This record gives sequence, structure tokens and C-alpha cells, in this order.
Amino acid sequence: MAAVLGNPAVIPLDMCYEPAAPPEATVAGGEPAWHAVELVRPKGGNVYEAIPAYLATPSLLRLLGAGTSTIPTGTDVVTSCGGALILFKAGDRTPTQPPTVRVAGSGYTPLPDTLLTTDAARRLGLTPIRAGWLVESGQPITTTQRATARRVAADAGLTREARTGQGSVSTLRASATAGGLLVALAVLATAVGLIRGEGATDLRTLTAAGATAGIRRTLTAATAAGLAVLLGTVGAGLGLLAVYRPDLAVFGRIPVIYPLLFLVGVPLAAAAGGWLAAGRQPGEIARRRGD
Repeated sequence: MAAVLGNPAVIPLDMCYEPAAPPEATVAGGEPAWHAVELVRPKGGNVYEAIPAYLATPSLLRLLGAGTSTIPTGTDVVTSCGGALILFKAGDRTPTQPPTVRVAGSGYTPLPDTLLTTDAARRLGLTPIRAGWLVESGQPITTTQRATARRVAADAGLTREARTGQGSVSTLRASATAGGLLVALAVLATAVGLIRGEGATDLRTLTAAGATAGIRRTLTAATAAGLAVLLGTVGAGLGLLAVYRPDLAVFGRIPVIYPLLFLVGVPLAAAAGGWLAAGRQPGEIARRRGD
């Protein structure tokens, strides 16, 4: 498969199993099955999410944005996943929380994101075994190369997964962000309109007392910006935290432009809209006789 792509970078992927644990027999008289050491993440209650743990090599550490010199002594697990990880050994199934170091990650979810250090494998008496390869081409893969690699993999009884272009994902992300901004501004406009309707009497009183159009604009713009921060920024942030609480590392992979749009863009747009819409003098103003 590597020859199909010319001269790509080929990174071996090894997992670890426990030789002391008894293997399980397979059907049809196949070879005994050895189970890799499991790392799981609690999802609530008795539900756990299994996370593949590959043996840490310098190439995989670089892929995760780390280096061998940056991993403290005594570390068992290097991961870009959020939340607590639990290690299960196949022999006694005793759950333990291994010493873990968090790193930035590669940004691509299908790539390995959790590694078991060689020191941990040696200390736990684990044996590495080849589980796959990561093949990285130095140039875009053509349709012909992709088809040939698929055929080679099928002939060898292997499964193959290839990353496609991210153009459609970027378009979808930008469209979703634009739609979210429009919905947020529409909700804010409705809220500001309701507040202005409820405060119409107070606005007439201020105008009768001599409040200029600039003062009225400032009050409405400040109200709109405050609502944008509370309803838009804080509300959206709390909602995202509730959804991604088990994996907070996902926030480190969000392009900075999108948080800025919600943190700065929405309040500024709300303030500008409030300023432009609030300059008109109320139609009916109660004034003292002689004013």
C-alpha cells in the first residue's frame, strides 16, 4: 500500500496485551484471541466509552503535539481526550486511574489520540503487538491510488480508512455559524423590542425631561449589548459546556474566529442595531404646561 503512494511516511501502530491473562478461544478453530489492555472513559452511571490505546513512539508523540522530552517520568498515558481515564488489565479487571499527561492533539478525530508509554507497558508486564499502520502521503492522493490501495488492503484481509478533503466541513461550519448569528440577532431584536415596549412610558418621561437622542441611543445600545452577552455569549457557552463536559479538549480545536464572532461580534452588532433604532423621538410626550 505504501508503494502505491510513492514514498509516504509509514508509522507502525502497536497495542499492548497481557500475556498472563488467559486468551479466549475463537470460533471455527481459529487462533486464541488476546485482548488489548483497555482504557475507558466514564460516560455516567455504568456506561463507559472504550478508547484505543497505542504504544507511544516518538512519531506518534509528535503527531499528538508532544515529544519524549516533554513527558514527565512516571507517566502512563499521553492523551488529547478530556475527562478521567480508567485502565483495565485483562488479568484481574481491577480499574485504576493511570498517571496521565494532556496534550493538544492532532486535530483529526480518527487519528490515534491516546498513547500508553513504553515505561508503563514494561512496568505492567505488557507485550506489544502490531495492530496497524498510519500511512501519510506527502501529496494529495489520487482516485486511482485510492482504488489501488483499497484493492491491496482487501486482498490482504485488511481494512482501510482514508481522510478526505475538509472543504465541505469548512463550508458547513461557516454556514452553521452564520445561521447561529442570525438566529441570535433575531432573538436579541425581539427581546430589545419587548423591553422598549414595556419601557415606553419611561422613555417618554426621559424625553420630556430633556434627554437627547444620544442618551436614548446609548441606553438602548447598552441594553442590547448586555442582553447579547447574557443570552448569546453566556447562554451559548453554558450550553456547549453541558454538551462537551466529558471532552473539554474539543474547545482547543475550534478556530479562534468563531469564538470571537460570538464573544465580540454579536454584542457589537446588537449595540449597533440598538443605537440605530433608538434615535426616533416618541410620538406622544407628556410635558408640563408652559414647556
